[in-house]
This record gives sequence, C-alpha cells and structure tokens, in this order.
Amino acid sequence: MVFGLALSACGGVPAVSAGVSAAVTIYPSPTLAATATPLPPTATAIPPTVTPAPTVTATLPPTPRPTATPIPPTPTPESIKPPTRIVIPSIRLDAPVKSVGLVREPVTGFWTYDIPAFKAAGWSDDSAPLGRPGNTVLNGHNNILGKVFLDLVDVKKGDTIAMYEGDQLFNYKVTDVLFLLEAGQPNSVRIKNASFIKPTDDVRLTIVSCWPRDNNTHRLIVIAKPA
Repeated sequence: MVFGLALSACGGVPAVSAGVSAAVTIYPSPTLAATATPLPPTATAIPPTVTPAPTVTATLPPTPRPTATPIPPTPTPESIKPPTRIVIPSIRLDAPVKSVGLVREPVTGFWTYDIPAFKAAGWSDDSAPLGRPGNTVLNGHNNILGKVFLDLVDVKKGDTIAMYEGDQLFNYKVTDVLFLLEAGQPNSVRIKNASFIKPTDDVRLTIVSCWPRDNNTHRLIVIAKPA
C-alpha cells in the first residue's frame, strides 16, 4: 500500500523543528473503486411482428338469374275470305256473291242487311266465312233488281248447294225450308224471325229472300248444312 503525507495547510501549520518527532498520521491510500463496466442499455423488448392471417375471400356461387317466361307471340288474325259464288243445280242458279253490310230502315229504325242491286247474292259481312263454325248468311231479291232468288221457293230438302270461296268449293245440303209471315206483324215477331240469321255454334248456310213474288208478305228461309 502506498502511504503519503498529508499536510494541514489551513491557517498555516508551524514548521516542525529538527529532531522533533512529528506525529504523522498515515492515511491509507484510498482504494480506487473499480471502474464499473457500464451495463449495456436495457433493450426495449420489441413485440414480435404478427403476420396477419390472410383474409379468405369466400367465393359465393353466382346468384342465378330468373328464367324469363317466354311470351307467346300474338297470333296474327286470320284474314276472312268472303264467299264469291253460289250454285244451286235444282233451280239452275249460278250467281256471284258480294259482301254487304247493315243499313237502317228509315221508318222502323231496324237494322237490316243491304242487298245487291243486281243479280247477285249478298253475304252478310259479319257472318261466318264458309266452312267454319257459325252461320253463313246470304240474302237476295226475288222479284226486283236482278231477281237472283226468283226460284228459291222451289228448293226442297235434300237439294245440294255449292258455295265457292275463290276456287275452293264447299258443298251443303238443304235441311229446312221455312215461310215466315212478316208483313203487318209486331216487332216481336220480326225479331223472332230474325233469330234465324244469328250466329250459331255449328257450321251452316242460311239464305233469306221474300215470298210470294207479288206482295212479299213472308220471309223465305233456306237452311243448309255441310254435305
């Protein structure tokens, strides 16, 4: 150990005479504290990086589109072809047929079908075409303006009537011949007589004219069905 002298210097220290022993206080040399090895700084703990779990995108099946219900096309109305010719062999009749519409009687206000003013039968244009369900209605004069049905009174049950639609032939057989009183009758009777030209569910041909030739008091109605 190394010892050193320590002098008190505060206020002066008298010198020590020779030969006089001075009390010397020997102080031990201070032991130097060992230099502390600095500790490394405390490391701040870094939390581990958490790798996020991959996002799973659920693939949903596509929503099915509703199936459209097909709309059937609107049928095109079938064109109506009018009769063009009438042939009754038993009375030697062969005449054209023309389409006619309704006309109003000026006195009674009744609606009646027009009649061709020449030798031709008139087909009521709101009645059935040939060969189809319904009532095909013809009318014509018996004693004026061509007299197309002059001899219709001589037609009998079972006689044949040939009707044409252009070149297409439709054969009918007479089933009824009627004579209905019209002159001087009340409107209720006239309306009942007119029921024979109304639409029907079956296929038929109805021909209307007047009788007798000199005064036309009756309606002559001939009804025929497909032969």
